[in-house]
Amino acid sequence: MAALFTAFCLGSCKDDDESVISTGTIVGVWEGIEADYWTTDPNASKDDNWWLTETEKDQEEYGADISDYRVEFTSDQFYRVYRYDQNNDQWYSAGANGKWQLSGNTLALMAYNSTDDEYDEDTPEEYQVLELDGTRITLEYYKKTSAGETYRKLTFRQIASKEDMADEQKDDNSSPTVSGSVPTGHPAEFVGTWISYESESSLTLKANGSGYSYDPEYDESEEHAAERDDYRWAAGNKQFWIDYRDGDGYAIFNVKSINAEEMILEFTGTMYTEQGEFDNSYSDEKGTVQHYYKIN
Repeated sequence: MAALFTAFCLGSCKDDDESVISTGTIVGVWEGIEADYWTTDPNASKDDNWWLTETEKDQEEYGADISDYRVEFTSDQFYRVYRYDQNNDQWYSAGANGKWQLSGNTLALMAYNSTDDEYDEDTPEEYQVLELDGTRITLEYYKKTSAGETYRKLTFRQIASKEDMADEQKDDNSSPTVSGSVPTGHPAEFVGTWISYESESSLTLKANGSGYSYDPEYDESEEHAAERDDYRWAAGNKQFWIDYRDGDGYAIFNVKSINAEEMILEFTGTMYTEQGEFDNSYSDEKGTVQHYYKIN
């Protein structure tokens, strides 16, 4: 399971029944318990795959442990999936997020596509809500296409209610906001080359506050990327600011942790220096955590 709703949000569920579920009851944070799933491959033949027949389940697992996933449904109808990082003993955004809508007992998820900067509202992914009693929720997914059949059933337990989230929101609103001024320091602990755990790209930060990134998928060579030297960065007060020189101002991160081997950053928003104030751009990516390890 790569990312919960990346792996599980693949199509439509069965038709609604007569029951109606209140939208408010789904709001909260839900932690995974278990999942059942199977797939079939109707194109498999005895000659190609002697161990399969057209009706056999190509892949199957029942009672799979998904306790390292959480999904949050907010009252303004956004969702976000989190994954537990055992090495750092913390939860981080798994990158799956978007809008949700509940109609009858069908839960529609409209994933956010950061490349196109839009939500998939034309072809939402739909789940049948089999169980929702305030402490547990069970979602069922089934899809049949020419490529085969896919079935999944996911069960979660509620760990934070709508009221809990409202109280947390009040606390968040009373907390200090992002400072309107760019930090001036370039702490030595940030200086060096950092490799992303999530991709093969690297981020090089220099002591003079400049820097660059290297992505082997797009850059012809690391030397060519180094010649650009087009980033500027600063850090202070447990914040890391970086200007990618792309016209979007500074991207601001909370520094979750940093040491000689690893850096963990959490995206909080963007500062447009022309206006000199915090901007809520890329709000759907807020809370996304980036992991890096240091190579020099």
